[in-house]
Amino acid sequence: MSKIAIIGAGITGLTAAYTLIKKGFSVDVFDKSPVPGGVIQTLHQNGFLCELGPETLQLNDARILNLLNELNLQNDIIETNPISQNRYIVKNAHPTPVPRSPIAFLKTSLLSTKAKLRLLKEPFIKKGHNPNETIADFIKRRLGQEFLDYAIDPFVSGGYAGDPNKLSIQYAFPKLYTLEASSGSLIKGALKKQNNPFKIKTRTISFKNGMHTLPAKLAKTIKDSLHLNSTILSISNENLQWEITYKSLNTTHTQSYSNIIVTIPAHQLQDLPFNPTTLQALSPLKNISYAPIAVVTHAFKKESLPNALQGFGMLIPSKENLKTLGTLFTSSIFPSHAPEGFLTFRTFIGGSQLPNIYKESPETIENMAWNDLVKLLNIKDIPVYSHVHTWKNAIPQYNLGYQKFFNTMDKAENSFPGLHLMGNYRTGISLPQCILAGLNVMKNLNIYV
Repeated sequence: MSKIAIIGAGITGLTAAYTLIKKGFSVDVFDKSPVPGGVIQTLHQNGFLCELGPETLQLNDARILNLLNELNLQNDIIETNPISQNRYIVKNAHPTPVPRSPIAFLKTSLLSTKAKLRLLKEPFIKKGHNPNETIADFIKRRLGQEFLDYAIDPFVSGGYAGDPNKLSIQYAFPKLYTLEASSGSLIKGALKKQNNPFKIKTRTISFKNGMHTLPAKLAKTIKDSLHLNSTILSISNENLQWEITYKSLNTTHTQSYSNIIVTIPAHQLQDLPFNPTTLQALSPLKNISYAPIAVVTHAFKKESLPNALQGFGMLIPSKENLKTLGTLFTSSIFPSHAPEGFLTFRTFIGGSQLPNIYKESPETIENMAWNDLVKLLNIKDIPVYSHVHTWKNAIPQYNLGYQKFFNTMDKAENSFPGLHLMGNYRTGISLPQCILAGLNVMKNLNIYV
């Protein structure tokens, strides 16, 4: 059986490799980094646990649960603190609880009475017919401007770090688009029973030693196929065969493959040593926009915040004109991730609001986060610990017109049999979507053997 090459040891590449090896394929996984996991990285420093990428994994699919069980991670899983069900959205510079019941919704100050009554019209609004509609236009049409400003906008910032006036409803939020398309109404569609055989009760989890536990365990499981610290020198194809020359441990190797699965981000594709014809076919993908994100972790002594908010965190609507996008109350979500007697917060800055954040110094970024925390949480004391990490190209933006990029991917794969493109710029940005893409690699790809 021919070998399969996977370029990129992020969560999609690792999961795809694990799946293919289980099916009996011979696989090589290449990554220039010395550490697997892509953006899923956990830092342990001065007794504090800092996530540089995703903080949690939303576990609501039986296939992902089966993967964790197969990897024997059951005893490593930690559940979110029940208090983390409390979530906040900032309004008028004040963190306001997100309502968790119909009664709380009626009482919330997040929306005016007029905006709440506006929601009653939603089931009677005619279905839209424009597939090229932004999230902002879609929400204003179905739910109103105020709902966009103080419900959807902060969640878009929290998930995509993007601009709802640019993001496509069809591609960035396909579930909302499908609800209207299939039921004529978001509310009617949400009330219908969804037919998903893999759906399980949602749990939000992490691991005792942080999120990097998952890619680290996958990497250990496929260690004989994994080539970290590797440099790919050339990639050529002829007669449905691909040949990769790479350097690893100061030794150069050449190997033939029936298939190449590329899982690195779209903005890195032009750095691969394909021949000019292949690079030309992939070149439109370099125009996919990415949002930059800076992640700032702060730690304080508990006595500094005797009345600290308890919950998952707070999101900040762009209408509030603050620097930050939101803050996770990390030690409230996972108390074991902070030493006894300390509180930790994880703040996000950048996205479409500050697209040049990656050009700022760590000191400037830390001060931006600190200033907003002072305003919103009334913190008096300086932090006892802080850490800043910046991702220049963090999240691909599924903006209007994204279909042209899907067309480019399809055309490239049809033109070069055995070439497959995977990653969050194609299958969705969430961690579960990336894992499922890898688990479904056999279904999604036409593997040549």
